[in-house]
Amino acid sequence: MGSRPSIMGRSVAVAILVPLILVTAQNVGSESAVNLSSAIYLDEVDLGIEGIMSSPMGELVIGYGAESSIFAIDASNPLNNSKLDWGGKETFQDGDFHPGGRSALVVGDDGAVVRISMSNFSVSRVDGGFYFGQTELLSISWNGDGSWSYIGGESGLIWRARWIEEGAEVHQMEGRGGSDVNSIDCFAQWNICLVATSFDGIGVITSDHEMHWLGGVGYPWVGVACPSINDDTCVAVSSDKNVALIEVNPYNPSVSEIGIVSLPDLEGQLNGLSFQSEGRSLISMTPFSMIEHSISLGNSYPWLENSDAIEFDSQMANGRIIGTWPTSENSGWAMTSFGGFVHFSPKEVTNDSEGILGIWVIIVVIGGAILLSLSAVASSSTKLSSWITKKIGNEEEKKRETRKSRKKSK
Repeated sequence: MGSRPSIMGRSVAVAILVPLILVTAQNVGSESAVNLSSAIYLDEVDLGIEGIMSSPMGELVIGYGAESSIFAIDASNPLNNSKLDWGGKETFQDGDFHPGGRSALVVGDDGAVVRISMSNFSVSRVDGGFYFGQTELLSISWNGDGSWSYIGGESGLIWRARWIEEGAEVHQMEGRGGSDVNSIDCFAQWNICLVATSFDGIGVITSDHEMHWLGGVGYPWVGVACPSINDDTCVAVSSDKNVALIEVNPYNPSVSEIGIVSLPDLEGQLNGLSFQSEGRSLISMTPFSMIEHSISLGNSYPWLENSDAIEFDSQMANGRIIGTWPTSENSGWAMTSFGGFVHFSPKEVTNDSEGILGIWVIIVVIGGAILLSLSAVASSSTKLSSWITKKIGNEEEKKRETRKSRKKSK
């Protein structure tokens, strides 16, 4: 494989230990593990849905997206849904329920932050929104006990924020990178959160609000998910077909370990993930398809093939999967950017090994501050940051960077 060069930053030489382990696996033809049924559409037009969030008990799903649209959806039967009309023109990018379940926050363009009250489904802008300026907010997650929310935006900006009787309390995080913070997710049992960025890698936020970079620099990470059960392993995905398993050390998060699995045989891009059941997550892809990743087995498996989705409903398959939620261990719903829902349920399996994807490279990154210097170098240079985003960012990030370049040239 060859040795990797050491990186110098702030007059400190960082020794990098990256053991590379080659793993061969049988490369077998794949087929869908699930059947599709019950196609449902919120409207006849493309609604531009960007994401969903599930309530702590799993009975309610909130969808959000373009034109400040917010939908309340019955998780067991999406036919029961309602649009929450309140005004606004921003595009919402992410949202998260407070652990108590009585409210949720949604964030989006131009520093938009709104609160949804579950008591009457009212929507209102939060106080202190001026702290975020005109930043495009891309991610949000509440920590385990609901004492703080972490909000991530473009150009590496991250805040910790909460709203108490005295008003808004918002602090910008130190030790940030320079690329977009595409996803944040927190453990339910600890006040520890993971951060996924466009090229600064994956970071961890401790209960003391300290940021530590764990590794994965240069990968265009688009999503991270941490379990809601008593487990210490989170999963992250990059748009260029890589899956990261992050084993978090709850006593010293800065020394948490990352293993990166490359899935070169896949066709398309990974664009997000959701937990399906204990130790298993569903990774959504473009074009419309899904794969299952098992933490315990360390393997990925075909879940839904694009050809089967097209055969079931070509209009549905023309959309982008923006999230899934389970109704049982192997069943659930997927929602698309158009505002469509499709139910999936398992086929009868005849061969457990059939369709396993080839896993070719596992990169285990040990230590808490590995490749931090590379992140610092990249984030200190606006031109370098822009160049890297245009080269390895996903389609939305490339478009965003192009818009910035056009504004600067005017």
